[in-house]
Amino acid sequence: RDFCLSRGLGDVYKRQTEDRHMNGNSGECCLTVWEAWRASTTEQTFETFMEGPVADFFLGQSMVELGDDWPFDELPHGRPGIVKAFAEVIGHVDSEEEVAAYLKILSRKQLKGHLLCPCGSGKIIRKCHRSELEAVATRIDPSLATKMLERL
Repeated sequence: RDFCLSRGLGDVYKRQTEDRHMNGNSGECCLTVWEAWRASTTEQTFETFMEGPVADFFLGQSMVELGDDWPFDELPHGRPGIVKAFAEVIGHVDSEEEVAAYLKILSRKQLKGHLLCPCGSGKIIRKCHRSELEAVATRIDPSLATKMLERL
């Protein structure tokens, strides 16, 4: 079926729902594609963004339009999606409180080893998860961490 020819543009906009992975009137879903991609990839070029998430989005839309299921992994919508996405990027984190604690530390311009580790151990960062935090900080810059922390 040729999607573009079989349906009018007005019909397309009426079906824009979170279950079709398209933003509603608010302009947001659980996590914008750009933010999730930035946090999970090391090669951040326009070309890899277009060949990855953008191409997958249009492929998924085409498959759903033909009656198939969405072909890719999905995150929950809203706040649970933000928590799950960043828990996966951070690793060994499973609660919203822990994700928020990590994002708070990552939103700083510089990781300070004397601060309490966000894992909740009560130890300072340099004696706990310093290397893991430094690795995550290469994928989640302070502006992205701040933005996601505000959305929680």
